[in-house]
Order: sequence, then C-alpha cells, then structure tokens
Amino acid sequence: MKNLHLEESGYTIKTLETQEEFIKSFRLRHLVFAETLRWVSESPGNLEIDEYDRFAIPLAVFRGTEMLSYIRVVLSRDYYMLEKDFRVLVRDGRDIRKTVDTCETSRFCVHPEARADKIAGYNVFMFLFKGLYTWCRINNIRFIQTVVEDKVNRLICAKGFPCDPIGDAVTFGDNTVALAVTVDWRAFEANNLVKRPKLVEWFQINSSEMAAATA
Repeated sequence: MKNLHLEESGYTIKTLETQEEFIKSFRLRHLVFAETLRWVSESPGNLEIDEYDRFAIPLAVFRGTEMLSYIRVVLSRDYYMLEKDFRVLVRDGRDIRKTVDTCETSRFCVHPEARADKIAGYNVFMFLFKGLYTWCRINNIRFIQTVVEDKVNRLICAKGFPCDPIGDAVTFGDNTVALAVTVDWRAFEANNLVKRPKLVEWFQINSSEMAAATA
C-alpha cells in the first residue's frame, strides 16, 4: 500500500513509520481511551496497544512534532474488530465487507488540547478525514467500515459523511451507545458536490495531485 504524506497550513498528516511516532500514537490512544473515556484499562507504561496493531496502518495529524489526532486502518485481507470485538453490532444477515476496495478504521481520536486548532477553517478531525480520504484514493479504497458512538455518528453525518448502518445501535456497560456503519467515498463526493462543494474541493486539493502522482 502507498504511504500518505500531506502538508497544509503548518500541519501534516502522514502514515506513521518510526518507533517514536508509534510510541506517540500509543500514548495519545492511552490518554483518550484509557484515561479519559475509560473504555480500556490503564497501562503502567501509558501505552494503549492491542492485537490489531500488528497489521494495522496508522495515520496521524501533526503540528510540528506534536501528534494531534490519530486513526488506524485495517485492510480487508486482515481481521476486523467487527468480526470479533464488535460482532454484536452487525445485523443478522448483513455482510461485513471484505472486498479489496474496503477497509476498517478504528481508534479514531483527537488530543483534547487540539480541538480548537483550525486547518483551512476546518478542525483537526476534518483534516484527519481529508487525509484518510486521500489515503483511500491513492490505494483504491472506496468503502470504510467502522464503529462509532451514536453521538459521533450524528456529528459526522451532519458534517457531510454518509454513514450506512449495518446493524442496530447497542448500549454497552458504561452506557456508551455505539453502532457499526459503512462510509462510501463515492456517495460522499456525489452528495457534497451539491450540498457542500467547498468541502469536496478542499478534500481534493492536494489529494488529487497525490493520486495522480502515485497512479
């Protein structure tokens, strides 16, 4: 798979490559998922690591050397969290996509102190999604499957990302309500070319050049 390296307005989103970058990502995940949300147990080393990191492709947003946001991608050839940890979220009779044009994303997070940062007028999580969109374009990925909190699902739908549920929302023991969804990038483009043309234009600035350069 082709790596991502996209720079804009002093921020960078890239595929992680060095041990230092990986350690930063595990610490950010620990801060968000263990210390703040308490979805996983705290680790003595303040590193949040699991079995999927063996084959996942990590992407992160940086301001200088500081990591602001993170997401990881698992390819269809590997094992999804939806197939094991979150199988309960998939409706009976509904398939989990395992085609070569599909991936699963997980561990999406933003550093609490980075939520006010703006890139081209958009916040950090939108820049992370622009990077994810670009990575998908250069690697011929059309569909993303992921698990999101219900409130996050409503937020990203309102921001222009069409999420097709593949199961019903489930309430977990900590009262977190989550659901599994599929995002189709072609539907994102078609819907927003009419409703949010500036968003699509921004997503395709640089990402179009990168896609052409790596074709």
